[in-house]
Amino acid sequence: DLKASLTANLEKYKNLVYTEETIKEAKADRALLNKVSTAINDEKKRIKNKLLEPYMDFEEKCKELMAMVSEVSEGIDSQVKAFEQKTKNEKLQEIMAYWIENVGEFNDLIDFDLIFEERWLNSSYSMKKVQTDINHIFEKTKMDLATLDSTIKDENIKKQVKDFYFNNIKSPSILSLSIQESQRIEEANKKIE
Repeated sequence: DLKASLTANLEKYKNLVYTEETIKEAKADRALLNKVSTAINDEKKRIKNKLLEPYMDFEEKCKELMAMVSEVSEGIDSQVKAFEQKTKNEKLQEIMAYWIENVGEFNDLIDFDLIFEERWLNSSYSMKKVQTDINHIFEKTKMDLATLDSTIKDENIKKQVKDFYFNNIKSPSILSLSIQESQRIEEANKKIE
């Protein structure tokens, strides 16, 4: 009924053209239409709130139950995280012990923090894999240094390149980067001469 009444009443405004003389009426019409729209919106909100009352009560009860579950879950979560951290700390100690036992000639050259990988601490990453990774680093370093020794003849340049190598050891292409560094140093030295 209201829609039919509104449709009929609004029809007269659709094609209405206001002039300078009728601008007062335009403002009054606009205010009237805005009041109608506000009244409809207010009624919509009133009915919505009335309809939502049972839901709001239900929602509050659900929130209360969820809070009870969350409180217990968070307590368990903190214990799980503490256990996981303890396990990671123990594994880190085991990794460092293996490192110290096997670092040998690279003791003061390879910085453990530079080569350390966070994934080593994951429970899914076995200690055997970690040991393989560490052994690979040592083997690769030996081969790379042998290559640098045979490639670079100048002892001063060799020292600078090895320093560069150990500072950037984490890079997968460290050997080629080190050779490029030696060439850069040689070119710089030639320019200086």
